[in-house]
Amino acid sequence: MTQRSQFSLVDGGSPKVPGLGSLSERYHYWCGRSGRRYLFSAVTANDLLDFTAAVVVLARRDGAAVTGEEAMVLDGEGRKQLEARLAVDPGIAAFIHLLSPTDAARRATIDDLLGTSARRLAA
Repeated sequence: MTQRSQFSLVDGGSPKVPGLGSLSERYHYWCGRSGRRYLFSAVTANDLLDFTAAVVVLARRDGAAVTGEEAMVLDGEGRKQLEARLAVDPGIAAFIHLLSPTDAARRATIDDLLGTSARRLAA
């Protein structure tokens, strides 16, 4: 099942590399309520649809600012919901977190990002 929410996400900024500066175009941190930072990769909508088990954040970019709008656990069922969202909002920025290897770990990540036990919605 997909877990998703449309609550504000805590922006953790972008990784910095000495001598190179910010990697904001490619990577972004989102912070959990626990204080833990989760590293996400920016992906295109087309590339995002290649994944079936990950944590996804959909966000708006305004210059250097990134505002998280929606977070979800993407699994087989979640793909349909994601495709529907991208069809009506193709300009949304997509970020994917691939470092949570199990369904339980992905649920724990989304719960931490949202600061609550995320609602489970059927696709």
